[in-house]
Formats: sequence, structure tokens, C-alpha cells
Amino acid sequence: MSINLDELERLAKAASEGPWTDGGDGDLVGSLGQPLIKGEYGYEGYFAWDEDAAYCAAANPTAILELVAEVRRLREDAERYRWLRRRDLDTIDMGGLFVGLVPDNLVINDIDLDQSIDAARAKEKL
Repeated sequence: MSINLDELERLAKAASEGPWTDGGDGDLVGSLGQPLIKGEYGYEGYFAWDEDAAYCAAANPTAILELVAEVRRLREDAERYRWLRRRDLDTIDMGGLFVGLVPDNLVINDIDLDQSIDAARAKEKL
């Protein structure tokens, strides 16, 4: 499954404001205390607003688990980048992993690394 983030975002913005809470007895309650699911005959319920039903359908367990897995992958990638970004400029003299800028033969880190990556990515988009 591939999550359509734009559609999930649109649906979330159209739904009742959160956070939503469990009001007990199967009631789903919005942040202003309004019932989001109206009970019928004491055991059946339906969504009070179509936008909330559409959002809940889109934010199903499969979609949420996929988002959780993606966030974990992104956090791991971000931590790798932060580790590389924090490398000491003397790493080249001490040996080890570093980022260099050629043909200038410069070891770069921190904001210089960020700017160099952004510039290189911008050139590739042209």
C-alpha cells in the first residue's frame, strides 16, 4: 500500500478538530466535547459528520502502521546524516569517515555540508 499523504492531510484538515478521545461506551468525542459518533438504539453508531468518517477510513490501521514504519526509517536516515554532519573537520588527518568537497579538497561539515548538499540537489533538478 502506498499512502497518499496529500489526501490524508486534506481529510485530516476537513475532519473535526482533535484530539479525539474515547468518551466511554463506544463514544468518540471531539476536542470541544462534541460527539463524533452518534449512538442509535444504545449499541449502533454512525459518524455525525461525513468528513470524520472519511478521515477515519483513510487513517486505518494499515495506513498508520505504514506511516510509523516510514517515520522510523526517516529518523534512522536523519540520525545517520546528523552523525556525518557533526564529524570533526580534523577527521581526514585522524582517519575515518568524512565528507569532502572536490575539486577544492575541503573537508566539510555542519552548515557547509547542508548548503553543499542543497546546492548539488538543486543542480540535479535543472
